[in-house]
Amino acid sequence: MNDLGWILLGAGVGGAAGVFYFGLLYATIRRLKSAGQPQLMALGSFAGRLAVTIVALFLLVRGGHWERGLAFLAGFVVVRLLLVRRWRPRQPGNSIEAGPKRAVGDAESDRVEPGNDRSPVKHKPGEKRFEGRRAWK
Repeated sequence: MNDLGWILLGAGVGGAAGVFYFGLLYATIRRLKSAGQPQLMALGSFAGRLAVTIVALFLLVRGGHWERGLAFLAGFVVVRLLLVRRWRPRQPGNSIEAGPKRAVGDAESDRVEPGNDRSPVKHKPGEKRFEGRRAWK
C-alpha cells in the first residue's frame, strides 16, 4: 500500500475510534444515574475506551510512521466535532450564538452597591455557604 493509502487508512481508523470512544462515552453518561456504582462504571468505561483507542493508534504508528498517527488524530477530532454538534441540546437560548446582546456592566442593574445583596438564596447569620470548593461563614 502506498503512503496515501496508509494516510487514508489512518484517518478512517481514527474516525472509527472516535465513533467508538465518544459513542461509548455518550452511552455511559446516559446510564450513570441508574447505575448502582456510577464511579466504577465511569472509571471502567474510561479505561476501556482509552485502551481500545491507544491500541488502535499504536498498531497504526508502529515502525515510526508518525504521519499515520497524525491522520488518526485528524479523523478522531473530526468525528468528535461532528458528534458534539449532533448531540448538542436544541433548546432556545442554550447556544453560544444566543449570548448577551450587550457587554457586561452596561446597565444600571449590573452595578452592585454596598448593602445590595442580589443573591437569590438568603442565608441565615452564622450559616455556612458553599461556593465552589470553598466554604464561607
